[in-house]
Amino acid sequence: MSTEPAVARAWLLNHSDAGIEGVVAKRLDHVYRPGGRMWRKVRTRFTAEAVVGGVLGTLVQPEALIVGRTDYRGRLRVAGRTSPLPRAARDDIAAVLTAPGTEHPWPPAIASSRFGQRPSEPVTYVQVAPTTVVELDVDTAFEDHRWRHPPRFIRVRRDLWPSDVSIAPPVSRSSSA
Repeated sequence: MSTEPAVARAWLLNHSDAGIEGVVAKRLDHVYRPGGRMWRKVRTRFTAEAVVGGVLGTLVQPEALIVGRTDYRGRLRVAGRTSPLPRAARDDIAAVLTAPGTEHPWPPAIASSRFGQRPSEPVTYVQVAPTTVVELDVDTAFEDHRWRHPPRFIRVRRDLWPSDVSIAPPVSRSSSA
């Protein structure tokens, strides 16, 4: 516990490698109340790049992205599913997506358990050529090659190639509620 904002900020920015996702902020006179909204969780956030390997929706109207990062063996691994794309971003993304060639690194359906849904139901998605890199707003919970919580799309990174994206943890830091 600390009443110093600088200490809480240091916890956010310096202890994510230890598994700390964020801090809880509250007034000193507030006690915990189950289901209450008096405490606020402030999560450590990063920006990270990922390769788009599929979309939920269609190539011309993507609703969410299935993104991946290259592992240490050079394989593109599914890293997560983005939150729903903002309407304004859908056209921008659709303009750079193309259908895959004859081979794709992922199967046509992915186990939905990778996205926190019922594991018995596969997620059907449209495969895209894994040539587009996007920047994402992600939290620090990156385990077993994927993000625990859905990343949020920020922008298309036209300046990067898929080979620039690796499984290494992201490095840009910020915080948000």
